[in-house]
Amino acid sequence: MPEKPLFAKPETHRREGADGVFYLESGYDLPPSSRAVGEWLIDWAEKTPDAVFLAERSADRSSWSELSYAAALAEVERLLARRLDASLPVMKALGVSQLAGYLAGKQTRQEAVMLAQRDTRHYAKRQMTWIRNNFKTNILNDKKYNNKNFPEIFSKIVKTA
Repeated sequence: MPEKPLFAKPETHRREGADGVFYLESGYDLPPSSRAVGEWLIDWAEKTPDAVFLAERSADRSSWSELSYAAALAEVERLLARRLDASLPVMKALGVSQLAGYLAGKQTRQEAVMLAQRDTRHYAKRQMTWIRNNFKTNILNDKKYNNKNFPEIFSKIVKTA
C-alpha cells in the first residue's frame, strides 16, 4: 500500500517579466484574511470567549494564572455595577475604561481591544523610559545580579532614584 503524502502536491506557475525577472506563483487561492490584527483578535475572541485574555506566571514559575475574555468582561461588569468613582486606581487599570466603553455601547469590541493594546504599549514605554532615566546602567548589565540577590539590587535602585 503506497504511503499517503504529508503535503499537498505543489502547484507553482512561473511567470516571466518583461525585464527578465521571473515570478513563481501559487496555483492555490489564499483564504480570506483580516484587514488588521485587531479584527482577527476580535473575531477569535468572539468565537472562543474562554480563550486566554491575560496570563501571569507564578512567582516560583511552576504554574500560570489565566483570565479568559469572558472573565475579563465579567470583571469589568462587576466593577461598573458597583458604580465606583472613576478616579479610583482600580477604575484606571489597563483595559478597564476601554471595556467599560464597549459594555456601555460607546465603542465596538474591536475599538476597545485596539485602545487597550495601545494604552498598554504606552504604559510599557513609560516604564522603560523611567527605568532608563532612574537606574544606573551597571546594575542592569552586571551578570552577578539575579533573583537571589534582589534585595541588594533593589536597595541600590532606591539609592539611585
